[in-house]
Amino acid sequence: MILRSYQNSILTQIIASNKNDLVQLDTGAGKTPIIAKLAEHYQNAIIVCHRNILIKQASEKLAMCGLNHRIIASSATKRISANNNIAKVGQHFINPRSTIELVSIDTINSQLKSGKLLINESAKIMLVDEAHHLADDNKWASLAEAIGVRCVGFTATPIRGDGFPMVKQYGGFFDRILQADGYENNATERLISEGYLAEYSAYLAKYSGEDHEYVYGKGNLLMSVASTVVNAFQRYAHNKQTICIEPRITNAVDSAEDFKKAGISAEVIHSGLPQYEIERVLQAFESKKIKVLVAVDMINEGFDVPDADVLILSRIVASFGLYRQLCGRVLRPRKGKHALILDLNGQSIAKHGLPSDAVDWTKRQGQVKRKNLTACNECGLFFKATLTACPSCGTGHDIKLRGENTCSTIEKHLLTASMILRERKKIKEAEVRLLRKKETEKEQREMARTYFEYSATFQSGILGRRCKHFYDTLQAYLKKSLSAEDFNLFYKKYNNRMGNVDFYTKAITASFDSNREQQCKKLYEAYQ
Repeated sequence: MILRSYQNSILTQIIASNKNDLVQLDTGAGKTPIIAKLAEHYQNAIIVCHRNILIKQASEKLAMCGLNHRIIASSATKRISANNNIAKVGQHFINPRSTIELVSIDTINSQLKSGKLLINESAKIMLVDEAHHLADDNKWASLAEAIGVRCVGFTATPIRGDGFPMVKQYGGFFDRILQADGYENNATERLISEGYLAEYSAYLAKYSGEDHEYVYGKGNLLMSVASTVVNAFQRYAHNKQTICIEPRITNAVDSAEDFKKAGISAEVIHSGLPQYEIERVLQAFESKKIKVLVAVDMINEGFDVPDADVLILSRIVASFGLYRQLCGRVLRPRKGKHALILDLNGQSIAKHGLPSDAVDWTKRQGQVKRKNLTACNECGLFFKATLTACPSCGTGHDIKLRGENTCSTIEKHLLTASMILRERKKIKEAEVRLLRKKETEKEQREMARTYFEYSATFQSGILGRRCKHFYDTLQAYLKKSLSAEDFNLFYKKYNNRMGNVDFYTKAITASFDSNREQQCKKLYEAYQ
């Protein structure tokens, strides 16, 4: 396997170093060939995967490089890997005596707990794929210390969940972040221009039906900010292989059912499924037996899904690293491919920008919202707000007209996560006010034709019993004397005071029992 120039640049830098390097290279740009070449160079090497299920594709890449390797895993994982390698390469290249070892972090931790670490003690280097998981507060914590060799990690996103780089300067494990020479400032954009990653377009997936959600942008321009996954697929995907990302398993199951009801083949994948079921679904998606792969937590990193052309974000992605990992799922190149990223609510792209935006990985990420984007009101395409027209449909966009209060001339809605949340809050408040208004109107109609039942709380003792007597007498009299509306208005206003004797002292005298109706009338008039 011949490395590309940028891959060879990374390989050369690693071999010339003795540091614990963390390599940044975009998803789909080819990290595994570099890992294989390093294993070939050092011979005694340990290659660590994030999950057992990732062993298969790592073994496949080693086989493609003609490298014999030992797999430390279950018999089932070894069998799956061997069969896959034979199908893809012609032979499996799995050798239990090889000094190039392939293992998952879960297997290493299990061996450490049992006190039986079976990996090669003479290893010269440990190569960690998806190394953004190597943090102090999770299962990777004791890995490097336990192995006791130089560690080189590989990831598309060399940051922790809090956005800080995973280097010692910020409390991380690695000495430095390493990139290919010349790719430090605009790696993703350059890889796309060179054809090593796919070109793409990102859309606010606007709903074309009637049952959808709107917000009002500047100048009261009505815009769709939400869509069903099925509608997004039908309008934008054009029946291409699609990955749909959902926040929870229940959401994923519901979405898969919605796809199926619409006649679109779909399956769900999540970490709670057994390995054989995950393999079945992935193979069905790869062979195009299913059109949509609905995922919760399995496609976020590490999986090689070459035929995925469309990504539907049906969840808000708060993490910058996770956002870039997800977008990378559809940026793997193929002749004639143009990938699509569909953000159903716009908040992820509004916060994190486009997946080809330049990133300085030596600094903290995810703190500054990207406000240089706008979404076309006609087709939903995200593009730079400085452009005068949508690059996709040609709809005009004049930034000078920002804030004009006419729908025909207003600048297209500048989309940010905070704006969407703010407008949705306004809509919710308006809905609550409307509901309260309707309830009030309904109550008023009822008050006009029905005498409501009222009751009050009275103190114990003689005074309490006396007040209760006044209260019952007054209510019976007013029901005969007043309309339902006047009766209800009076009691809504004063009922909470009627349990106290002070309420009755304005009119009722000691001779109350001798002239009840007259005194009730006098009491009512005293409060008008």
